[in-house]
Amino acid sequence: MASLAVRDFDTADVLDAGSAAYVEGSDVSPCSSGTQDQPRDERGCCLKPVYDRCLPSLIAFGSRDRAEAFARDHGGVVRTLSELRSAMHDLTPG
Repeated sequence: MASLAVRDFDTADVLDAGSAAYVEGSDVSPCSSGTQDQPRDERGCCLKPVYDRCLPSLIAFGSRDRAEAFARDHGGVVRTLSELRSAMHDLTPG
């Protein structure tokens, strides 16, 4: 039997993915410290990423209350794993 686990953003505790609450699309990216400058081209102009494996961000929390508080501070939408799976299914052709 397979299991799926995630880490709580606040505590780094391992959580069962099905019982976690997720914030999708916040202004926090787990792949960046947030202090890095935007990439620039040879003329010094800002480049915008076309693809980033970490965007939109998806951050797990052990409680829905904590996820909602985080979303109030950083934007994004609170979702369950089943809601995320359903959204992915809706995007799949066929």
